[in-house]
Amino acid sequence: MPNGLRYTGSKSCKLCHESEYEACSSMAHARAYATLERIGSQYDPECVICHVVGMGYESGFISEDKSKEDLRDVGCESCHGPGSEHIRSLGVAVTAEPKLDCTDCHTPDHSADYVGSEELYLEKIVHWREPKAANDVKK
Repeated sequence: MPNGLRYTGSKSCKLCHESEYEACSSMAHARAYATLERIGSQYDPECVICHVVGMGYESGFISEDKSKEDLRDVGCESCHGPGSEHIRSLGVAVTAEPKLDCTDCHTPDHSADYVGSEELYLEKIVHWREPKAANDVKK
């Protein structure tokens, strides 16, 4: 990965972003991998890639038994990118801005209701307090 970045898993974000972590933990994305298990698709790479963090990258999800548990499901780094440098620098290095175009995974074939209803779906994933103030992040 560029600049030695690595995926760290969502639990590593919790220490400083507890409110956001808790909010995301109750969302459907936090159970994305279980969805595949229920339908028997947890071994299909075309399905798994959208239901885990960083699949296809050195430090990302490899398999159920060879990956950190919190790389399963759609986690913080699915949208914000690898967090290793952000954590190492105690937040000085910023992560990527959240992806507002989620169509890499939410295609018409897999999420027929998504296209054309993006704003409604984005409201479902709001996980920050408004307004976003400096004191919303623990130091």
